Amino acid sequence: MDTKMILKDNLQFIERIGQGKLGVVLKAFYRTKQNELLTVAVKKLDLKFHYHDILKDVNVLQEIKHPYILQFFGITIHTDRSILFIMEYAPMKSLDDCLISPNAKREYTVQILFEFIKQIAAALSYLEKRFFIHQNLTCRNYLVFNKSLVKLSDWSFGHLNASWKERLKLPIAWMSPEAIHSHCFSIASDVYSFGVSMWECFSYGQVPWQGMTNDQISEVIDASNYQQLPRPSHATSELYQLMLHCWKYEPCERPTFSELEMTLAEVDIII
Repeated sequence: MDTKMILKDNLQFIERIGQGKLGVVLKAFYRTKQNELLTVAVKKLDLKFHYHDILKDVNVLQEIKHPYILQFFGITIHTDRSILFIMEYAPMKSLDDCLISPNAKREYTVQILFEFIKQIAAALSYLEKRFFIHQNLTCRNYLVFNKSLVKLSDWSFGHLNASWKERLKLPIAWMSPEAIHSHCFSIASDVYSFGVSMWECFSYGQVPWQGMTNDQISEVIDASNYQQLPRPSHATSELYQLMLHCWKYEPCERPTFSELEMTLAEVDIII
């Protein structure tokens, strides 16, 4: 399959909508080959690459199609040799922004949040079957489309070239012990992070291990001093047990995303 290159002439930039760890995010219109006008998000990576360095990875990315994963349309090479990733545009905010909004508990009930978590688990189960590792599972990477739909974002950047990926600053508070101490990333380390994002979700946007430095967090989840986050006030005991399962110290003892997807489908939320 040919890499999907998008001509710059087919993009009309509207406004800057954010600044992420990878670079600036822009809102734009994209005119497709079918003459359809789409609103898209354009991520301009600050890091500089050669096109051929990511050719293989981008070919894989464009094959990913799932209702709960942000769609990847293609790339454009900027005049400064930076790469523009053209992605589906989410009309609302990231889930972490929604969780800390003034009316969050009324607008985003526990039942709604539970449906969001099930959708993300389904997306990760899909990626798991394709051996994708995300490496950055936090609620800021779950994009809300409406109150019945959320999609996983930044799934593509965990898969790309490791030589530059290591330069990114990853969120220590969401990371597994082996990812922190040994830089060992896997499906199992993603499961650990997913459990922390569940905690973040059902605590309505609280920061895990709030007030601790990265070194302190590293110490409290170390094997000799292994601690776990307390049960969020809006999580049922069944959901918290699932989080604890995700946080098993040994990666082999954690569930897979396929297992999590099936387990969540059987959970009844009674508040």
